[in-house]
Amino acid sequence: MGVLVGGLTAAAVTVGSWIGLQEYTEPRTRPEALRGYDATNPASTAPQAENVFTGIVRAFEELREIEGWEQGVYRVEVVSALRGSLHGTVRVTYAPEDAGPEWLETGGTYVFATHAWTDVAGDGHAQLFKGEMRPVDAGQLSAWEDAVALPLVADREPSGRPGPCSGRDC
Repeated sequence: MGVLVGGLTAAAVTVGSWIGLQEYTEPRTRPEALRGYDATNPASTAPQAENVFTGIVRAFEELREIEGWEQGVYRVEVVSALRGSLHGTVRVTYAPEDAGPEWLETGGTYVFATHAWTDVAGDGHAQLFKGEMRPVDAGQLSAWEDAVALPLVADREPSGRPGPCSGRDC
């Protein structure tokens, strides 16, 4: 009887260890972003962004993988700068946090909170805000105007990117 209990215990420990090991060895289906701010909140995101502006999406350019993240690349016409000095038309990368693309609509006007982005495929701006991207309204604009009044985070790497973040946000 003791041998049977010992054998069952050893089998349970082996199976449990194998299952636990899979958590660390199985490839993740999607990389995880590390941020030092709440990317769904304008007041938390704005101090991280070097540019905050309203812009009209003029075109979806392409779907691109950047540092392991599937990103939509959009051509955006800057309407008004709340922070920074962007003007004209810029390229913005954006991908929603949740599974399933909720791409930005061509012709829609949105608030963008970005950092300059340089990657091997071209220059542009990475969207830092990962909250609901919906066409701008007065309430949303007011929230962003209040948020850009907050001081910029001084914790920057030499590249100008915020220190506590990874690939998709920098």
